[in-house]
Amino acid sequence: MLPSASRLDFLPEDAFESISIKNLTFEKVTVDDFTAPHPNAFDALNETLREVFFRSHSTLPFSWNALGEITALEALKLEQQNVSIDRDWSQLPHSIKRIFIMKCNILNHEDHALASFTNLEAFILSESGLKSFSWAVLPNPAPKLTTLRFERNQLTEIPEGFTAQQFPALKAIHIEFNPITQWNQDTLSALVNHPKRPKLVLRRIHCDCNAEPLRHFPQDRLQGKCASPEHLKGRRIGDLAESDLQCSN
Repeated sequence: MLPSASRLDFLPEDAFESISIKNLTFEKVTVDDFTAPHPNAFDALNETLREVFFRSHSTLPFSWNALGEITALEALKLEQQNVSIDRDWSQLPHSIKRIFIMKCNILNHEDHALASFTNLEAFILSESGLKSFSWAVLPNPAPKLTTLRFERNQLTEIPEGFTAQQFPALKAIHIEFNPITQWNQDTLSALVNHPKRPKLVLRRIHCDCNAEPLRHFPQDRLQGKCASPEHLKGRRIGDLAESDLQCSN
């Protein structure tokens, strides 16, 4: 890790010369000029760096091309950053397997922004105030992607357009602690019929008539209980009757 709370005019080209680093963390590091054209400091880590972590409002490279030559890179982590998930992400090494975006301000997310990341195994976008998401941001197909995590955001509906063809290896979708009130039937059906039988992880949700479609989801693959109303608190969703959800009112 670079010294915490550092301020640099630029990142010297020889900053990592003659050293072997697998994990590199920028924490509260400000770089006034982070255009980082090649050759740059990261080029010395091409064959060793596995993970890079920008946290606590550290300066991000002007373009992800700055990391584009790190052929060994497997994980990118961002925490407490302003993040645009846009076409510039295609400049990152396609060796990346895991993307973590946590406690960030998501400025925008473009369709096909991550289309080239066919080695992606896990995509985590959590605690970032996300109100909507499009599956089109991700590779199609994403043949190795097993884990999708969107916990602790502001999603009010499960994203539409999910298909098993896009995510053939999926094991779980985590959307716990979101104020979801709309459960898209087509997306739920695609999950139910997925040959890999992925889990839908909800934890605790408000159980009213909007949750009715969840009663028909395979209960061995649904992790969720009622948080409210009070008379249903703690009940498993699959144990509820239609009358419990007051759908006739």
